Amino acid sequence: MAVNRLAEAGYTALYNVIDGMEGDKVEDPESVYHGKRMKNGWKNAAPWTYALDPALVWIPKGEEMESLRKTLDI
Repeated sequence: MAVNRLAEAGYTALYNVIDGMEGDKVEDPESVYHGKRMKNGWKNAAPWTYALDPALVWIPKGEEMESLRKTLDI
């Protein structure tokens, strides 16, 4: 819902992660991944890291922040 609201507000570089970050648990008891969230999910299909690169972090300022507040009702 959030990405749809942002798109309606005119933002264009948006992504909707269908299966979430972690994905679903593997239910197959024979799998080495049994019980782990290794089925679908962004973490299992795209590059990711917990380390943040300050050059790639977007911190909204001024008008951008105000626009986000209005769009998200916060």
